[in-house]
Amino acid sequence: MLDKAYTYSIETEQGKVLVITDFKVATKIKHGLEQAIDNVFKNTKPVKEILDWIKNKIPEAGTPIGTIKAYMSSNGWTQKKLSQISKIPQSHISDIINKKRKIGVTIAKKFGKAFRVDYRKFL
Repeated sequence: MLDKAYTYSIETEQGKVLVITDFKVATKIKHGLEQAIDNVFKNTKPVKEILDWIKNKIPEAGTPIGTIKAYMSSNGWTQKKLSQISKIPQSHISDIINKKRKIGVTIAKKFGKAFRVDYRKFL
């Protein structure tokens, strides 16, 4: 808990933002805070708008195939590497990614183990 609190009210297009510190803020710093906070509000978009943009750019986002691709990408893995780690034949991984094969519980569990996440992300 703060022994002594300083409260600064910063006006934005969306309304007031209260900044509470335990030290006095210099006028120059306060001006910088005002600009930074105003910039955040101007450049912030609603989550739905961001998700719609992602879905438009990457139709597989939020799908099991998109999840596999995202985890492969974030780990720097190829299908071959995923195959080696998960013990799923590379041809099956390719078929899944190309929508020629469905992901069953057994395969989902292998993906979950390989990526160290809940297997239900892949169903």
